[in-house]
Amino acid sequence: MVSDNLSNNLITEEEAELYDRQIRLWGIESQNRLKQSKVLLLGMNALAAEIAKNIVLAGISSLTIIDGQQVTNDDLENNFLIPRDSVGLNMSNPQGSGATLGDAFPW
Repeated sequence: MVSDNLSNNLITEEEAELYDRQIRLWGIESQNRLKQSKVLLLGMNALAAEIAKNIVLAGISSLTIIDGQQVTNDDLENNFLIPRDSVGLNMSNPQGSGATLGDAFPW
């Protein structure tokens, strides 16, 4: 089943190994749909950080985060994705949460 999808360039052997549990749970077709999914998160509070982490680990194609708020010290206490040197920056800033998420989960 994986080899059939490999010929269609949907999922690689490496991805099949990485997402093996998910593929066993909901099947290769669903994992391929996840791989092609693009997600937009509006707002970057603590709950959104957890959601972002989980959907990135699930194997989505792209995650865009939009938040016009400035990072505060309170945000640092509640959001594990915000680097300490981001106070005063926009939450959507590439040096903020998105860069940290990409560094934490590079696959």
